[in-house]
Amino acid sequence: MGITKQVIEKITDRAELGYKKYGQTMDRKDLNYIDWLEHLQEELMDAIQYIQAAINKEMEERCSITENIEAGSAQSAGQESHQKSQNTAILSATDLILMEEAVEVQLEPIKQQKEAS
Repeated sequence: MGITKQVIEKITDRAELGYKKYGQTMDRKDLNYIDWLEHLQEELMDAIQYIQAAINKEMEERCSITENIEAGSAQSAGQESHQKSQNTAILSATDLILMEEAVEVQLEPIKQQKEAS
């Protein structure tokens, strides 16, 4: 379904819900201009709250990802320090692959949660 059709369907569903809930359509004559503006203001304040909630959720997810990556880096730094003490200054290709896989394993639940929401 195209975006425009999705929007039209949502508007139609919303109008039906409003009619069931309030018993009238948006073709009202009982509201003056200020009343309409106040209704709009209330809806926009709700929208701002939805935006802030989405921003908070995204920031939490990004912080979690960053923390997981930093934890992986700290672990890598510890391994590297140990290897240096054994006069092995360069991580092998196998170690790098394992670290990359470890980060992917840590990120997978976060990716799945984001896809599900």
